Amino acid sequence: MAENKPDLTDGKTELAVREIAGQEREQAVTSEREPALPESVLREPQRERDMVRDLQKEKTLGGD
Repeated sequence: MAENKPDLTDGKTELAVREIAGQEREQAVTSEREPALPESVLREPQRERDMVRDLQKEKTLGGD
């Protein structure tokens, strides 16, 4: 991608670098403001695995 573009003059390069850095800072600030997931949501995959395991135990013990 970059190899197809002509070299920018020093001033334009500096401006482009500053602009990209500013965008990255904005993204970092935005992600910091996003609320963290509740613990119950984070534990959901483990709960699902536990329920599947329990169902399999019931089938094995029940002789179905």
